Amino acid sequence: KVDGKQNYQCKDCKRQFIGDHALSYLGCKSGITRKILQLMVRGSGIRDIAEVERISIGKVLRTLTESTYEIQPQQSHYESLEVDEFWNFVGNKKNKQWLIFVQKSYFTSEKPDIFIGENIDTLNGF
Repeated sequence: KVDGKQNYQCKDCKRQFIGDHALSYLGCKSGITRKILQLMVRGSGIRDIAEVERISIGKVLRTLTESTYEIQPQQSHYESLEVDEFWNFVGNKKNKQWLIFVQKSYFTSEKPDIFIGENIDTLNGF
């Protein structure tokens, strides 16, 4: 090949591809989605993740909005909470989705609860 990357061919479907190690754009690597979610749960910001992993901000946002990753609340009621949220349009401007992080305290080692919903009222009852 012109770019010097090894081509592979699937024995079943005969489709050609390049190995994960030869990808130019790191956002295409197989383990990046899991890594983005882990970094987000640990409190890293979107731009921070994009810079550290050398991927685009769009890839981070797309991974978060397409994720089905949810953590069930550890308690049914909290005395006080620290909340951080962001929203993004998924598909079109009519489909606004919120990603909400809820944590008892920023200074504890507990993992935050994560909620995904169509509006900010997702937090009612917590």
